[in-house]
Amino acid sequence: MLLRKIRAQSPLIHHITNQVVMNFVANGTLAAGGSPVMSHHAEDVEEMVSHAQALVINIGTLDPGLVEAAALAGKKANQLNIPVVLDPVGVGATAFRRRAVTRLMDEVSFAVICGNRAELSFLAKGSWEGKGVDAGSSAAPVDWPFEAVMALTGETDYVNHVAITGGHPLLARVTGTGCLATSLIGLFLAVEQDAQKAAVHALSMLKLAGEMAGAKASGPGSFVPALLDALYHITPEQLEKRVASLL
Repeated sequence: MLLRKIRAQSPLIHHITNQVVMNFVANGTLAAGGSPVMSHHAEDVEEMVSHAQALVINIGTLDPGLVEAAALAGKKANQLNIPVVLDPVGVGATAFRRRAVTRLMDEVSFAVICGNRAELSFLAKGSWEGKGVDAGSSAAPVDWPFEAVMALTGETDYVNHVAITGGHPLLARVTGTGCLATSLIGLFLAVEQDAQKAAVHALSMLKLAGEMAGAKASGPGSFVPALLDALYHITPEQLEKRVASLL
């Protein structure tokens, strides 16, 4: 069971992520059983990623230094066969974001690319229908032209063509739950070489945690601590039961 492996090994997940969600995704990764580290300076990332079991790159609060650091860390991770996940936050919203993601996809091999419908549709088809960094009304990509596994988050998640239902509406009312999905994918990739299997487990765990938290929360403010508690309390058996019909 993958979650049992995670909790036995507590794999180190290196994050180069956005500053809005840094604390939240660190706590979420920790609650689920991993060991997060946040390192985003070019002078630090190659050495740091060499100690990690997975690398998560998230461009939410983008600056040129982060792009350089992500490229350096991603290439080093590829050299060491450490899996890398990309969250192309708001990729179609600005020319700077488009250039950054183009560079990263040219220079780094990603195991999984995780984003919302607008982001992944843009990568697949080149048209942007998002609102800032939000999903907007864009439909799911029909044809995914990349070798990386597609992990599309929304009311229904998709890992390639595997649909993952469930969750709770409050997941969409808290900043960073999509970023947390990417971090959880990195966590499961640390113990599972099959990227699709890892992503299915990660997104299923977040859906299940959302349901558990939503049953206790009265709104977004109480949902966040309840979500962290749920990630901590989910058992390997509960998760395996959830994914049994998907894989």
